[in-house]
Order: sequence, then structure tokens, then C-alpha cells
Amino acid sequence: NNFTDGTGILPWMRKSYAAAVFPIPNSTLIDVETPPYKVSMSFYLRSSFRDRTLSNPFCATDSCHTDKTKINFLQWMLSVTPGTSVDMDGIYYFSLVEEAVWKLRKDVRAAFPEPMGKDFVRFKKWFHVFAPLHKTMNDRVFAKWKATYDHHQKENRTYHVAIKTEEDLGINIVGWPAA
Repeated sequence: NNFTDGTGILPWMRKSYAAAVFPIPNSTLIDVETPPYKVSMSFYLRSSFRDRTLSNPFCATDSCHTDKTKINFLQWMLSVTPGTSVDMDGIYYFSLVEEAVWKLRKDVRAAFPEPMGKDFVRFKKWFHVFAPLHKTMNDRVFAKWKATYDHHQKENRTYHVAIKTEEDLGINIVGWPAA
């Protein structure tokens, strides 16, 4: 029912965990009505989950966190962006936690149909104020989201490198064979 630090595991987290661990066999369907396949995750997200999380994904204390190169399930949900193969970091930070709340609330989906697009700023403002007030979020999960969000806002320059010269762009792999 809880992570090892006492953070409650919410119902949508259980569904997300099942989707990460139990992919729908031979299917690309998103919503399947037979358990445990009510929600599915992309191959990219399942691979990310497998590669980045602890063997005990609900470990959130030092006593069970033996591999410091791995993160727990909530940290993973706070670090990946749904629907993209590139995580949106810095000022564009968007996580599975936000997507889960957005998907659970029909009124929120109606008010912000594109939370990673044209409605991004308005959705973030709503999320800051109203997400912790709804039963889809608890105080600890919101506090961890807020700390992650604040870090991304404060440290956005570490995520978004300013390009000043052509050399800042890196290696031109496409043009290299023609040169």
C-alpha cells in the first residue's frame, strides 16, 4: 500500500505499474478491458522502466536502495515524459504523474486538451493549485512532484544548453559521409 518511506501508492500508480511490468502480448491496443491489461505503455516506456528502476521499485529508503544507479517507481514516473521518446526536461518538464491526473479527470481534459502543447502553461498553473486537492493525488506524491518541477525550473540551463556556435550543435552525422 506504501513505498518504504510511507508514501501512499495511489490506484492509478498500480495501473501504471501493471502496464510497465505486464505489457499486452502481441497488441498495440491502449485500453483493453481484461485485467491486468486496462492500461498499456509504449515499448519505450517499458524499456525505460526495466532499465532504470530498482529490483524493488517501491523502495524509497536507504535501507533497501542498494543500487544507486537505479531509481524507484515514483522517481521513474516523475522522470519520464509520456508519448515521447525524449523526456521533456527543464522549463518543459512534464511527467507521467501529471499525465495520470490529466487522464483521470474528464473536466481537466476538457479544459486542457493539449497539456503538452498549447495548454502547457495553463495546465501547469492548474496542476500547482488544484492537483493536490483532488483524490488522485496525495500530499507526499505532490511534494515529490513539486520538488522535481522546481528543480527543473531552477536548473533549466543545465537541460537547455545555449547554442552560440556551430560547434555547439555536435557532430553532423548526416552530412559526414558526403564530406
